[in-house]
Amino acid sequence: MNFVRLSLISACLILQSACQLTGAFPKISQSVSKTPAQQKTPVTRPNGGPEYNAYVKEVRKQFANNNYEWLEGEAKRLRVSKERFPGGYWKLHVLYRSVEGMVDTQDSDNVWEAHTASVEKWTKQHPTSLMPRIVLAEVWRTYA
Repeated sequence: MNFVRLSLISACLILQSACQLTGAFPKISQSVSKTPAQQKTPVTRPNGGPEYNAYVKEVRKQFANNNYEWLEGEAKRLRVSKERFPGGYWKLHVLYRSVEGMVDTQDSDNVWEAHTASVEKWTKQHPTSLMPRIVLAEVWRTYA
């Protein structure tokens, strides 16, 4: 079990490092082909508007109620529809961050352990799903 956790943390750190490298080399990150519409429209993070706040609240309620089927269905729906919030921010990204961000770096170890246990329970109930594994890796990375 510790090996799996260490592997998840290592994978997240490698991916994070790769993302930071593209930011360090702007010519590389700019060379990725984009459509003209993507180049002209800047994407802005939502600043907690009513639609955003309502969605985060709903996602967290579903997770707290262990309604993993709803979360899985919502993720699948958003992957297909590519739905965005006003300003262009991906709703799928908010879905993931809403679950991952239910605990804060200032929270106690007990809170982190309870949240991690919930995500691990989700992983066991949906062994073929990627979403709980991605969430679990991000939870472990943030906790570390």
